[in-house]
Amino acid sequence: MKNSRHALLAAAGIASVVAAAIGLSPGVLGASTSGYTVANVGAYGGEPSIVSDNSGRLYISTPSGGTITYRSTNHGTSWTQVTTADPDSGDDCLATDQSGAVYLCNLNGSLDVVPLQAD
Repeated sequence: MKNSRHALLAAAGIASVVAAAIGLSPGVLGASTSGYTVANVGAYGGEPSIVSDNSGRLYISTPSGGTITYRSTNHGTSWTQVTTADPDSGDDCLATDQSGAVYLCNLNGSLDVVPLQAD
């Protein structure tokens, strides 16, 4: 028991010396700073949805003020507003498929006789 405790202390001491020799400090293993910036895409808040297609184009939408959708072709550096299927809607989501089609879904569509077909 005494020998195993001495061996463990010796191993810990050697590890400390090696770490000091190669310049490791406790902060080195911490999280690094973020590699992104935030781009303001408009005056509305809400619960935005964001999706990327196979080509790397980004799409984002916000339900506040109607369903407003934006597209970025440069990794989010700039955004362009795109046509929205139902601008009077809200509570939305976005999806893409392998062909590059973009889908907008919402839970609060405009009044219609058959709302599932209208949205």
